[in-house]
Amino acid sequence: MDKLKLVLHNPRRMRKAGLIAVGLIYLALFVWFSDVLFAGRSFYVRDLMRDHYPTKMIVRNAMKSGEFPYWSPFYAGGQPLAANPAYELFYPPQWLILLPSFQLGFTLHIVLHAFLAALGMFLLLRSLGLGVSSSAFGTTAFTFGGLYLSLIRVLPFLFEVSWIPLLLLFTRRWMLQRNRRDLCWAAFFGGMQALVAEPTTLMQTWALIGAYAIYRSLQDKKWAANFGGIIASGIAALLVAAAQFLPAMELAGNSVRARGLDFDYVVSYWSMSPARPLELFFPSFFDSTYTAAGIARMKLMYPGGAAFLASIYLGLAVALLFLAGLIARRKGWLLVLSICVGSYFLAIGSHTPLLRFLYDIGLFRGIRYPEKFAMMAVITIIIWASITLDRLVNGDEEIAKWSVRIAIGWFGFALLNILLSNNLGGEIHYWLRTLLRGAAVLAVLWAMRKRPAPVWAIALSLITLVDVQYLQKELNPTTPANFFDAPAVTRELDPAKDQYRIFHAADWNWAYNEPAALEWFGGTSSHEPWTFIRNGLMPRIPAQYGFQLAPDFDYANVYLLPTTDLITAFRNLRDSKRGGWETTFMAMSNAWYWTRFRSYQAEVQRTHDNPEEMRPVDFIPVTEKNPRFYFADSTEQAGSIDMFVSKMLSKQWSPRVAFIEDEAFTPAAGVVNSVKQSWNSATLDVESQGRALLVASITPEKHWHATIDGKPATLRVANIGYQALEVPAGKHKVVMTYRNPLVIAGIWISVLALAAVLGGGAFER
Repeated sequence: MDKLKLVLHNPRRMRKAGLIAVGLIYLALFVWFSDVLFAGRSFYVRDLMRDHYPTKMIVRNAMKSGEFPYWSPFYAGGQPLAANPAYELFYPPQWLILLPSFQLGFTLHIVLHAFLAALGMFLLLRSLGLGVSSSAFGTTAFTFGGLYLSLIRVLPFLFEVSWIPLLLLFTRRWMLQRNRRDLCWAAFFGGMQALVAEPTTLMQTWALIGAYAIYRSLQDKKWAANFGGIIASGIAALLVAAAQFLPAMELAGNSVRARGLDFDYVVSYWSMSPARPLELFFPSFFDSTYTAAGIARMKLMYPGGAAFLASIYLGLAVALLFLAGLIARRKGWLLVLSICVGSYFLAIGSHTPLLRFLYDIGLFRGIRYPEKFAMMAVITIIIWASITLDRLVNGDEEIAKWSVRIAIGWFGFALLNILLSNNLGGEIHYWLRTLLRGAAVLAVLWAMRKRPAPVWAIALSLITLVDVQYLQKELNPTTPANFFDAPAVTRELDPAKDQYRIFHAADWNWAYNEPAALEWFGGTSSHEPWTFIRNGLMPRIPAQYGFQLAPDFDYANVYLLPTTDLITAFRNLRDSKRGGWETTFMAMSNAWYWTRFRSYQAEVQRTHDNPEEMRPVDFIPVTEKNPRFYFADSTEQAGSIDMFVSKMLSKQWSPRVAFIEDEAFTPAAGVVNSVKQSWNSATLDVESQGRALLVASITPEKHWHATIDGKPATLRVANIGYQALEVPAGKHKVVMTYRNPLVIAGIWISVLALAAVLGGGAFER
C-alpha cells in the first residue's frame, strides 16, 4: 500500500491514473446506458414521454421545415416556440435530434450529458487538490447517484446540472489565479447552462458560486476582485445565452407567470418533506417502509403521492463521510453547513413561513416546486464527502474516528428498524439488504482507520457503484423503441392534421382527478399507466404524431395571457354544470374531435386485460367541422371573461359567432377561398360582401401582424383567446405573419458574445 501511495503521488503517474480513472468511469457509463445505446431501447417514464419526446419532435420538424421556428401551432391554439425555453431551440446538444434516427438522437442528447457531468465533476474535484481515487469516488456518486438519475426524467434540470461542475471549476480557478482564460471559460459554460434557462437551477448554481466567493474573500480579502469577476462572468454568460434569454424574458411578461402563480396549487406544490434527508442514509427509505395500514410512507409525504426528485440517495459512503467531515469540523465545514441549511429550508417550502414570505415579496411568484432547491445541497454533499474521503486517505485520524463511529451508529439504527419492522411489502427484507450495504462500507472505513491508503477509496467507489445500481431500473426503466410508434387511434383520425385540432376533454377529466380518469390512472389498475397515456394520446402526446390541441391544460404554466383567459373561461363554463356551450366552444377553437374516457372494466373484458390493446379514450368527431379561418356570421360584445361566460351560457350560439371586446355589429357575409399555412404565417384568398369579420383560431400575441392586399391591417382579440380582423367588401389577399425581432437580436448578441468569450479563452497566455 505504501508503494501504491508513492506511485500515485508522482505527478506523471497521477495524470496517467486520472486518464485511467475517467476511462473506467466512462466505461461504466457505457455499460450503465448500454440498453438505450446499443439494444434499441428508450427511456420513457414521467415527463420524458408526456412532454419531452413530443416537444423534441416538434423542434425537429420545425428545424427541418426550412422556416425559422418562431411559432408552434401544436398547443393551445398556437404558442411561441423560439422564445419558450421549454423547446430549447438554441441549446446545441439538442441538435442531435436532427440525426436521421430521431430515437437515436433523442437518446444521445440525454446520455451525452452524463459523460459531460462525469468529466466536469472529476476535473472539479481534482482541481480542489483531491487524489485520483477520491475524485473518482465523488464522480461516481454524482453521475450514478439518485439526484442525477432522477433528473433524466425532467430534462431541463438534467441539462443545467450537467454544466455545474465545469462552471464551478473555472470560476474557482479564476478566483485563485486571476487568469482571463478561466473567466472566459466560466462564461462559456455558464452560457451553455443559461441557454436552457431553467430559473431555479440557475439560481442555485450562482448561489453556490456566490457562497464560495464569500468564503474565498474572507481569506484573501479581495472582495471587489472576486465579486467583480463573478458579475463579469455572469453577465457574459447571459450574453452568450441572449438568443434564448432575451425573448424568454419578454415571453414571461406576456404569459401566465406575469400574474404570479397560485401559491397553494403551484408554487408550494412538491415542497420537500422535512424528513426526506434520511434518504441520504437509507436508500428508498420512504418508498420501502410502510405505515400500519400498509401504505408506503412516501405516498403520505407529498400531495400527489410522489416526490419531484425521485431519489436523493448517493450511496451510504457519501452520507457517512459527509457527516464525519462536518462533525470533525475540518476546513470549509461552516461553508458546507450553511449551504446545506439554506438549501434545506428553501426545499421544504411550505413547511416553514419562509417560502410564503419570499412569495409575498415577489421573489418566488413565478417559481414552482420548492424541492428542486435540494439540488444545491446534494451537490455540496458530494463534493464535501469527496474532500473528507481524501483527508481520510491521507491519514486524518479525527475523521477516521468519526466515520467509524457514525457507521456504527447507523448500523444500530438499521438493526433497531429490523426489530420494529412490520414486514409489510417485504420491509424486513429491505432492512436486511440495507444492513449488507452498511457492513461493506463499515468494513472499508474500519480498514482505512487502521491503515489509510488510496486503494480503500477505490474500494468505496466500487461499493458505491454497486450500492446505487438498483436505481438504474427503479428511476430510469427502458422500453423497446417501438413503444413510441403511433398508436392505432392515430390512423382513425382525419389525415388533414394541419387543418384541425383536438379538444381533449378527457385530459381535463384527468387534470380534475375525476372518477372517469381515476378509474384508469388512480392506482386501481394493475398495469403501469404509460401504455394508457400513449394509447389515449395524453396529455401532450398528440403533437408527437402531428396532431394539434386546443384548448389544452397548461401543465408548464407558460401559456400566453389570452390562452390563460380562455382556459379560465372554459373552466368556468365547465364548472357551471350547464350544457349547450360545448359545440360553439369547440367550433371557435377549430376542434374537429373531442374525447371521453371509456369504461376501464369494459376495456379489460374486451381486450382480455391486454394493456397494449386497451384504449382509454374515444375520439368523437363533431357534426360540423369549423375551419381555422372563417367569417363570423354574428358578433357579440364580451369585454371580460365573466361577460363571455355569461353570454355563452345564455343560449345556443351559432358555431360562427365571434365575441369581441368592442361594440357588436352585424358582419357581412364572406368566404375563404383558399388557405396556405406554414409555421409562422397564413396566406388567405378571401371574398366579402361588405364589412366582414375574418376570425382566425390562432392565439393573439403582439408579434403577429396582418396585411390586406399588402396594406397593414389591425388584428383584434376575438373569442377571448383568438384573433380577428375586419375585411372590406371585395376580393382580397390576407397575410398573417409572426416574427419576433427579439429572437434575431438575441441570436446576434449570442454570436458576438460567444466569439468574444472563446477568443478570450483561446488566446490568453
